[in-house]
Amino acid sequence: MGSAVRFGRIGQPYPAYPGVMDTIALAAAAATTSTIGLYSSVLVGPAWPAVLLAKEAASIDAVSGGRLTLGLGLGNRSDDYVVEGLEAKQMDR
Repeated sequence: MGSAVRFGRIGQPYPAYPGVMDTIALAAAAATTSTIGLYSSVLVGPAWPAVLLAKEAASIDAVSGGRLTLGLGLGNRSDDYVVEGLEAKQMDR
């Protein structure tokens, strides 16, 4: 067996959000359902590469027949930005 990998931290002194990425879970739900609404949690927009987030959201919305509601925010915790190497003071940029 291979060694265990911990995903709670991403090489930084602050924990990243644990769990499955919203876009992956939403894509799975879009593929296996046909009528329920698909709602993301509030994604920290500045922590995502803009083109990737736009492409993933558009793809999920297309596959689901327009059922995606995407929540975006700026974040308000200092560890919201640690994955991208941004400082909390850069939130509004």
